[in-house]
Parts: sequence; structure tokens; C-alpha cells
Amino acid sequence: MAPGPGYTCDDFVDTDPTTSSVIEGKRQEQVIRTWKSTCTYSTYLANKLPTCCVSLSTFYNPEITPCRLCSCGCKLAEDDAKSCIGSSSPYKRELLQCTDHMCPLRVHWHIKKNYRNYWRVKLTISNYNLGKNYSNWNVVVQHPGFSQQATVFSFNNTMPPTVDVPDEVALFWGLDFYNDALLHAEEKQVGSVNRDTFTQGQELIYT
Repeated sequence: MAPGPGYTCDDFVDTDPTTSSVIEGKRQEQVIRTWKSTCTYSTYLANKLPTCCVSLSTFYNPEITPCRLCSCGCKLAEDDAKSCIGSSSPYKRELLQCTDHMCPLRVHWHIKKNYRNYWRVKLTISNYNLGKNYSNWNVVVQHPGFSQQATVFSFNNTMPPTVDVPDEVALFWGLDFYNDALLHAEEKQVGSVNRDTFTQGQELIYT
């Protein structure tokens, strides 16, 4: 049983019975039985709505597959409005650029090249929040193409071990004092970081 939204807890296990002071510390009382459980908290799980969305594009198709409409909430403003109130946070409202997806963050995956021996992707993370920078950002990408180590330009990356996940996973984050901060958006421009990812191996299979 978790204490609230966002918590994930282990099973209860028996531990030494708890003792407590009574009668102003003059006597110790011991309970009959005590259990313990370790819990972790995630703001991602606590949020009722996502805080980011994913858009896709390829070199052979001029059309972009955008984030789904109302991915993180719906735009409650006039069409010509420059800023909107985001509802992805359960604790406070945030001022965002008005978009159809209304997510503070968007991850764009663009396939630039796809050959038999290697493929190349441009990964772009955009910040639509008008008042918040994201310091020490990181993004996890799950994709079967990461079955081999990737070469990443101007990002840090690693392939963390996974359990019960069918596809390989890559973790990306910024370089210190270079692009480790994802700056907030301006009225006419979003804050963003982007770099190419190059991987040798089999060509990508599209589904």
C-alpha cells in the first residue's frame, strides 16, 4: 500500500518490533509486530498528465508526425494567443507557449540517413516553458536500433542495463558548461538542444 500518488513500494517484510516511550519517557512499550517497506517517489508517476511528447520525421517524407493533439492538456485560449497556462503539473500552473499538444517539453526524432551498414538520427529536445530552465536534463530513448553502442556528437550517452524490456535503451544528457541546461522559451522561439546520433549496424526497420 503506497502512501499516495507517485509512490512505488516494495512488499512488506517483518522486522524487529518497534518500541516507543510512554509516560513522559518513564517506560518503553513494544508493539506485537512491525513490518517495513521501501518506497520511491516519482513526479512522473504523480502527474495525472504527461510532461512531454514525441514527434517524428524522416528524410524521405516531408511531412512531420506531430505530437498527439492535447498530449499534455488542451489549449484553452484564443488561436492568436502567445502564451497559455499549462496543466501538466499537479502542484502549480505553468506559463507555456501555446501549442496543440500543450506539453512543456517535446522530443523530436528525425531519421537523417538509413543505410545497410549504419543509420543517423537527429535528436532534438525543445522547451516550451516560458519561465523554467531544465538544468542537468536527461532523456531516455527505447529503440531496437540501439542494439549496438551509438556514437553521439556533443551529448553524453550510455546504454544502461535493462530488465524485462525487449528493445535496447539509450540514456542521453548534456555536456557540462555547454548544453547541460535546456533554456526556457521566448515569445517567438523555444529553448532547445539537438545533436546527431550515429550507429553502425543493421539498417532501421520501419513499422
